[in-house]
Amino acid sequence: MSQIAKELLLGRIQYLEEMYLRPGSKKLDERIVSKVKKLVLDGELTSIMQVESVFNFLVEKQASSDAEIDSFASEIIDFIN
Repeated sequence: MSQIAKELLLGRIQYLEEMYLRPGSKKLDERIVSKVKKLVLDGELTSIMQVESVFNFLVEKQASSDAEIDSFASEIIDFIN
């Protein structure tokens, strides 16, 4: 994936992150943001749809540990691929 494509996907993550900063939104765990960014940089997520799906799924699941975040991320990636 090109660097420009990665930058666009990282920009989408930033947009989603800002959406959860609005009053009344669910609390956003920074580990989720870090995980999704890592998946983009590693080339595992290559489209906006994938980024949004993984991000929103992880926010909804509200994992309590890094292992749970990894598990949920793998689950949704397997599903959407």
